[in-house]
Amino acid sequence: MTRTPTPWAAHHGWELDEKPLAGHPDWCEITGGRFADGNHISLNGHIGFDNAVFIVLAVNSHDALVAALRDAEDILAIVSDGNGPGSPTRLALDKVRAALASIQP
Repeated sequence: MTRTPTPWAAHHGWELDEKPLAGHPDWCEITGGRFADGNHISLNGHIGFDNAVFIVLAVNSHDALVAALRDAEDILAIVSDGNGPGSPTRLALDKVRAALASIQP
């Protein structure tokens, strides 16, 4: 899967040549990565700044969180080896695996 590189950023409104184009308070732009010509890749609309920040945080932290979950999966698989399905380590391993499965495209 190809995706735009991080970091992404959230911005209130949208400007072109320093002039606001959208004055609605919920109008936001999310930028991330660049096209080959140097222009930002962006998403914009009436999403609200809090939602824009939430999306940006999720995108920017995704790779680190997946890496941490994979590390936890490896450790929990070793620690829970031989434990029954209801053991705390096996339950934690199942949760980590479910979380990893939920983010697969």
